[in-house]
Amino acid sequence: MTKVVMASVLVLVLGPGPAYAAESECLMKGYKLEDLATILRGEGYGTVELVGDDRIRFKAEGSTFLLLLYGDGDLQLYFGLSGPRVGADDINEWNRTKRLARAYIDTEKDPVIEADLLANAGLNQAIVTEFVGTFVKTLVPAYRQFIGERRRAE
Repeated sequence: MTKVVMASVLVLVLGPGPAYAAESECLMKGYKLEDLATILRGEGYGTVELVGDDRIRFKAEGSTFLLLLYGDGDLQLYFGLSGPRVGADDINEWNRTKRLARAYIDTEKDPVIEADLLANAGLNQAIVTEFVGTFVKTLVPAYRQFIGERRRAE
């Protein structure tokens, strides 16, 4: 058997290799808050600070975000805009036409957006990093623009 054929047989029998196996085997049911803070710092987010036992406040793209850790390992990202007023119809339009995050008007009448990452299928650093990056760099800028277009005079 040639070396190429032998290598192909090994890949078929043993799997695609250690890099893929390491990634798929490193799924965890959850992270400690301190470990999540370390991940955020490693991704270059600024002013990462623990707030109580279940949340991290961090800065990115000139804004402040909250990352909440639930007892079952699930994560939730939160971002709120203070000041602009929009109606329930506008928020409903966002929720009807967008994916990956939900919006609502909080008790102070400010528009906020949240997204959840469920831990029941397992988490790893790559999954957490992608979740945060998508929220910070894609969803929140789109939400800001959406709210800006629908802002009502007070």
